[in-house]
Amino acid sequence: MTSLEIDNLTFSIDTKFVGNREGSCSRTATELAEVFISDACHLLSIDEPELLEEDEEFIHDIAREYEDKLNDADYTVIWDDGFFIYKDLTEEELEYLFP
Repeated sequence: MTSLEIDNLTFSIDTKFVGNREGSCSRTATELAEVFISDACHLLSIDEPELLEEDEEFIHDIAREYEDKLNDADYTVIWDDGFFIYKDLTEEELEYLFP
């Protein structure tokens, strides 16, 4: 891949960036999962679930459910300490991000 092709690819990926949140430097894993669920609901225009105290034990399973909902709506979530969300990535862009 030429330098120009890489530049075009990274530019395209950057235009599909929706948002990100930092992880362990500013949140616990539970807090990050709660923020992720809230962000997913906002992007999907759905109501946030009412999470009860006993749900904290399953918060990461619930976050995975919302990640699946985002995937079904053509969003891509990349977990790296925190998370990054992209919309409508192509196969080539996914291969570039996940070699």
